[in-house]
Amino acid sequence: MADDLFLRPTVIADETRPDDYQVIWDDLSIGRIYRDIGINGSDVWIWSAGLSVIPQQPRWRGRAGSLKEAKAAFKKAWDEIKPDLTYDNIKEARESQTRIRPWHRK
Repeated sequence: MADDLFLRPTVIADETRPDDYQVIWDDLSIGRIYRDIGINGSDVWIWSAGLSVIPQQPRWRGRAGSLKEAKAAFKKAWDEIKPDLTYDNIKEARESQTRIRPWHRK
């Protein structure tokens, strides 16, 4: 269903790392969630939502204490972004990602 969000391992230079995910909506990458090490040495989850074809607002990215919290914050941001997307935004994002995302190549 087009409203579902899925996590897919992030691939950078043909490699993946644990706890690093692209968030996929309607077969389109709409952001990223990954685990990193915080200032105090504890785990922190970094998240960022949006499309490269629209300016990202500061409230559409952040940090969380767990993957579950990061997913919830991401979903809240995406629920704000999605209603304002136009057909042209989505089309442009798909064309852009087709050039750089291997799962879009036919």
